[in-house]
Amino acid sequence: MTLRLVIPFALFFLATSAVAQPDVNALIEEMVSNGYPPEQEKLAARITDALIERAHEVALPALIEDLQPDNQQHLRQVSWQQSDRAIHVATLWHQNSFQHVRYEQQECSGQNCYAINVYPIIQWRKANGSWGARSLYKMDGEWPQVRQEGAQAEVRAIHKLQPADEELYLLLGDQAGNREPAYITALVIAFEGDELKLDYPAFKERYPLLEASIYDARRPNSYRQHMSFDADTQVLSFVDLDSQFIPGLSRKKPGRDKVLVAQDSSRLQHSILNKNAERSLALKFVDGHFVRVE
Repeated sequence: MTLRLVIPFALFFLATSAVAQPDVNALIEEMVSNGYPPEQEKLAARITDALIERAHEVALPALIEDLQPDNQQHLRQVSWQQSDRAIHVATLWHQNSFQHVRYEQQECSGQNCYAINVYPIIQWRKANGSWGARSLYKMDGEWPQVRQEGAQAEVRAIHKLQPADEELYLLLGDQAGNREPAYITALVIAFEGDELKLDYPAFKERYPLLEASIYDARRPNSYRQHMSFDADTQVLSFVDLDSQFIPGLSRKKPGRDKVLVAQDSSRLQHSILNKNAERSLALKFVDGHFVRVE
């Protein structure tokens, strides 16, 4: 008799929980069909909140795989795993139909190209096998909002930093701009046990985030070729920083690309690392910080 009572209650509880959770597939479809940026941003926030809630129980790659195929393309995912540590970053994205992007070499399959808005989520495995999950960035205030921590960029690579007393990882990403420029980012995250820290002072011993503004509009994603990281030498490199063609001009205009330590998203106060418009810049990870290689 007891067993008959428990099973229906458990089934009812599970069914009620499933109904209470937002339908991520439906939200993504609504986000894609809604071309107005403020509404898209609200829907993106609801989607990321729902995914973060579920990511405390299920690995992000499995959550994405469980979505409808057409909706999976709106979540780009990268992973790092070794021993007991696993890190997944999933970046939700949507086209901003108000930001038309033009390239010198049209490579958009005959369609209009648009800038994208991105919303990264990070998930990490804890010592007991459970998952931690949160947004990879935090903004504050009304427009223009100030970045309190993290980076709002599409993460495309994760590297473990060695050697260091702390458990540190370098996340490389980017965010395409409207026409120009694009921003390529390097964010250092830290773990203290199971706790994720987004404020590790990796650059100039003060800032966790580095941004490079790249005016390379030759073709989609061409800006990515200007930043790379060598895991063996632990060197973060920037090349050809003043050699990009400016759309509509027949000559080059040097010195536009800037490598900055990002203090906030208003981009009003930064320390420029290539102040003299050098074409290249190398930063080596030494004793827990990136230092310039002269």
